[in-house]
Amino acid sequence: MPTYTNKQIAEALRKTRGRKYLAAKVLECDPDTVRNRVKSVPYLAAIVENEKGLRGDIAETKLDDAVDAGDPWAIQFELKTQCRDRGYGDHQDVSVTGEIVKTIVMLPPKVDPG
Repeated sequence: MPTYTNKQIAEALRKTRGRKYLAAKVLECDPDTVRNRVKSVPYLAAIVENEKGLRGDIAETKLDDAVDAGDPWAIQFELKTQCRDRGYGDHQDVSVTGEIVKTIVMLPPKVDPG
């Protein structure tokens, strides 16, 4: 069974933008090999986290571009997710304070008129 150096795994993770299964495919190894190494080697975990952050920044930049271009879907998404404090969103948060009171109403028995 081949052994992979941390450097080889790091290169594969960078090549696949931090995606462990794709890195395993590049290395031609089982995904558990990459996942376990990432769990046990902090700088490999940092590569995965850094690549995830870069992808997030790219996605946010693309969203900004779509908002700037006036794309309705992008504007709606931005308002729903980033402007909730302005009243936009799919749901409202409701908080209830106070005491719950249980009231039991006793009805008089039915009287047979006959």
